[in-house]
Amino acid sequence: MPKAAKIALIVVVVLGVVVVAADRVLAVVAENVLADKVAEQLKTREISSTGKPDATIEGFPFLTQAAGGEFEAVQVHAAALKSQGMALTDLTVRATGVKADVSALASGKGEVTAAKVTGTGTVPYSSIAGLLQQADLTISAEKGQLKLRTPFRVAGQTFRVVASGTVTLENGRVRLTVTDFQADGGGLPSAAQPLLRALATKLSQDIALPTLPYDLKLEQIEVGNEGLTVHASALNVPLSG
Repeated sequence: MPKAAKIALIVVVVLGVVVVAADRVLAVVAENVLADKVAEQLKTREISSTGKPDATIEGFPFLTQAAGGEFEAVQVHAAALKSQGMALTDLTVRATGVKADVSALASGKGEVTAAKVTGTGTVPYSSIAGLLQQADLTISAEKGQLKLRTPFRVAGQTFRVVASGTVTLENGRVRLTVTDFQADGGGLPSAAQPLLRALATKLSQDIALPTLPYDLKLEQIEVGNEGLTVHASALNVPLSG
């Protein structure tokens, strides 16, 4: 290869590295701005967080997307959240059809909007148990179904009883239905059955889940290993305020 060609190749490679590096630097700046915007949104909704959210602008290169003012998607993750006394762990928010002026992303000023925002988070069972006002109640998941365990005293004896629970989503509200309390190991006196039915009725109630950012509306709820997994979405969302 002629010397001039080698020099030209080296220049092209170096320029390519510089462009990629600049692309990533600007992307990180924009991601920090978006993370700050999400932190502001959480604060506005009275959702506390132990750390700053992490934002990732998907797609490459960033500069090409920025020049067009439209981005493939933005994903934000926040952990250890608390709202209205309830914990919300591992909240992931993904915005698609994001439109923003370059100056808005660089300075943190200006409008940033998303055609659609989806959110997925987990409400731990310990938080749900705390809402039900039953002493020493624990909730866990077994084979996709909730199991509720609590001490139960009848006829001068204390038993550990367990019931099955199901959750349904109706008109944006989560309903817990508790059925079939039984003693772990059996041995319950017959007089206990009416009391256990009353306990199941008491624990069957609507669950007020934590407030979600960006007016996300619940669409689906699942029984997970560590808690209830909620799926929510919203359309035409202003991410900048």
